[in-house]
Amino acid sequence: MKGLQKGSVLSDFITPANLTAIFALVGLFRIGYLEQLFLFQSVGILTALILLFLQARFLLWMMFVFILSFHYGELSFQPEKYSLWPENLKHFRLIFIVGGSFIVWTLLRPYLISLPLMTLLKKMNFTPLPTKGPQTLKSGQTWVEREFFSGKPNFKTLLSQPFPTVTEEEKTFFRNEIPKLCDTTSEWEIIKNKDIPQKTLKFIKEKKFLGMIIPKKYGGLEFSPAAHAMALQQVSSLNIPAAIFIMVPNSLGPSRLINRFGTQKQKEMWLPLLADGKEIPCFGLTEAQAGSDAGALTSEGVLFKGENGKLKIKINWNKRYISLASISTLLGVVFQLKDPENLLRHITE
Repeated sequence: MKGLQKGSVLSDFITPANLTAIFALVGLFRIGYLEQLFLFQSVGILTALILLFLQARFLLWMMFVFILSFHYGELSFQPEKYSLWPENLKHFRLIFIVGGSFIVWTLLRPYLISLPLMTLLKKMNFTPLPTKGPQTLKSGQTWVEREFFSGKPNFKTLLSQPFPTVTEEEKTFFRNEIPKLCDTTSEWEIIKNKDIPQKTLKFIKEKKFLGMIIPKKYGGLEFSPAAHAMALQQVSSLNIPAAIFIMVPNSLGPSRLINRFGTQKQKEMWLPLLADGKEIPCFGLTEAQAGSDAGALTSEGVLFKGENGKLKIKINWNKRYISLASISTLLGVVFQLKDPENLLRHITE
């Protein structure tokens, strides 16, 4: 198998789940020698349930079938000793048929359904990727979440990851400013009045809560991602509406985009205003038919030259479910940029 390293087969097979299944199979095999049909069938049903619960491999199920065949072949020729044989066999057959059907279906489904269906869809050109689809799929990287989604997390890898730390300045902010913020209002008061009190908004802006990700030279707090997350965790434990109000400007949006991709003039103009809360940003991503799948956005901007010869963009967009949109003063819009006249030909990727 491609990419298979030496010793990986054995280490992959010796897992707690497989060892538990093997232990159950050995117990079933030994009980078969006691010549007690009812006990053998009961333990057999229990073993089948254990294998199903552990999603046992095909090899373990073959061992299970072998043990059944081996002992049933001997016990079935002694009907005079087991008057309950026919009735018990009915119950056991039901469990065996369900378990066997599950295994057969799992093994054959990719070949009987998935493969023919995908082949048909490809011939019909039913699932074409967008123009930038391949680039999107290949971009980015994985971290420890890969271990969780694999279904077999490597705990050695998880435990070897360095735990992020925060500075003394950030800890002081947690101890002093966040408790004071939570004392200005309560979640019950915000929900009752359907608004955040002005005193709370004033405190948030004065203490630069909206500028946690903005560099200090532009008036922000310049918190690390760990400190940013811990601050939101602490606020949300007492006041979720206030936490959301703080979270949106500090997430993906104008503050982060201007700081990373903006010109120096844009940074000097907008970042101080965003850090002080004089400008409230929102991020226009979600549409009626697209959300986290940015490749499916229909909003578009067309590049053209104005009468003065400067490049301009004509944007056509329709967004919904945009947090803070009703009170925002600075809007970041996500759209597909098109250059039909090839005006950006002098710009390299």
